[in-house]
Amino acid sequence: MGGTTAKTGLIRDGKPRMASEFYADQLREGRNMGGYAIRSPVLELLEIGAGGGSIAWIDEVGVVKVGPRSAGALPGPACYCRGGTHPTVTDAHAVIGTLSAPALQRSGIEFDREKAVAAIETHIAKPLGWPLARAAYAIIDIAVANMVGMMRLATTQRGIDPRNFVIVSTGGAGPLHATAVGKEIGVQEVIVPPYPGMFSALGAILGAVRHEFVRSVLELVNTLGSEDIKDGFADLHAQAERLLQSEPRSDHPPCFQRSIEARFFGQLHQLSIPIVDDEDTQPERIETAFRAIYTREYGFDLPQAIVQIVNLRLTVLLEIGTHATGLFMTCGPSTRDLSPSRWTRFITRDGREDSLPIYSVEGAGSGSITGPALIEHAGSTVWIHAGQSAVTGKAGEVIVMVGRNTC
Repeated sequence: MGGTTAKTGLIRDGKPRMASEFYADQLREGRNMGGYAIRSPVLELLEIGAGGGSIAWIDEVGVVKVGPRSAGALPGPACYCRGGTHPTVTDAHAVIGTLSAPALQRSGIEFDREKAVAAIETHIAKPLGWPLARAAYAIIDIAVANMVGMMRLATTQRGIDPRNFVIVSTGGAGPLHATAVGKEIGVQEVIVPPYPGMFSALGAILGAVRHEFVRSVLELVNTLGSEDIKDGFADLHAQAERLLQSEPRSDHPPCFQRSIEARFFGQLHQLSIPIVDDEDTQPERIETAFRAIYTREYGFDLPQAIVQIVNLRLTVLLEIGTHATGLFMTCGPSTRDLSPSRWTRFITRDGREDSLPIYSVEGAGSGSITGPALIEHAGSTVWIHAGQSAVTGKAGEVIVMVGRNTC
């Protein structure tokens, strides 16, 4: 979750779901405009207009909505003092105290809670006759509900039980909302990695070089022989070897991964079948594997349908020697109760004023924290609700055990 959008993707058995195309310029001011299809392999991500800058507003029948319009970086949330006057999700956190000036003192952002108060009172609280606290929490709750719906699209609506997964929360605004999202969808743990706000950039720097080569087939599985498939992969392998000549030299040999994309004849979407060895190129084994994957994905089989092979795909991974040694924190293995670095003013749902402890991961080492509390974490804030607990690890990660949210 960043400033304008929230995204989610699924990693299963250690492998992220991939898509064969994406749509550039799809979202404008949070609205889905269709975009331009680019056929290139990408991580499969679902996206909605729910970010820290998403604007809260009241529709024509008096219902509070959050997004899809966003204040963006300029003018940004009202509390950032860059000219924004509309209430955003960030402003709601400024009002209740889960975001405060000390957390932003090294960012160069001027922070003013009173501007957030004025924006929410003017556009949400006074028009509805609500107390300020109710309006601020409503904005946060709606943003969380939007993200929960997005996660259910990626899991339950595909026959996948989210309770068998954990949430890895990244982005500047992700850790502030992930524990509430996790409670709603029933996960047991939320993991916030080191440097969550720079997670994607670190992945681009530290990740392996990856190329994908595809050959279209569009043949029924019972009309192809194993030799036809192996010859197709051999041609792709030769293309890959030529391209690897232009890549940086590496002490690691390239890793070649073969897969076949297939579907039932007449359908539009295909599924990927891993090919481990040449025996897996036998047509009967391809059909058996496809039906098993189809049943796992959709919950049923189509016994009378014919399997069609759409593409042969060869993925090449080349480790170029980048690693994270020395990048993350290295603290002792002992686990202990940590002490807050400071306390902050916090407004509860019923409008009462309370104090909330704030912990800092940097230099804290391994330790345990019991909610309600906030953890400042490399440009992000982790919100641990009442009934939840967290453990900080020696590399700077935070693992939250999600419990009943009573805030």
